[in-house]
Amino acid sequence: MGGRIIWAGGQRHTPIDLEASREEGNTVRKQELAWTEQYDDFIRFDFKAGFIKNRNKSTHTIELDIQNVTNRLNIMGDYYDPDEDRIDTWTQMGIIPSLIYRVEF
Repeated sequence: MGGRIIWAGGQRHTPIDLEASREEGNTVRKQELAWTEQYDDFIRFDFKAGFIKNRNKSTHTIELDIQNVTNRLNIMGDYYDPDEDRIDTWTQMGIIPSLIYRVEF
């Protein structure tokens, strides 16, 4: 069994100019304020459990690896949505389970 905690400072980004984005119909950033803002901290908890069976000429391993166990949706970026006329964000994927079976000779 094992676990991992990833805790990193939030990614820096350039704020969106809402008025200019409305005029362009696309995301326009305030270049004079490049990299001045920061998203919330990136936090992710991972968990892994496995079983190993040693045989005469091989080793069998089965593992369950679950990334982002708490289903935290960390912000990865933002954009202007012209359909909703607002600034929106996109996030990291939620829980990612992975079942692994490995045979080594």
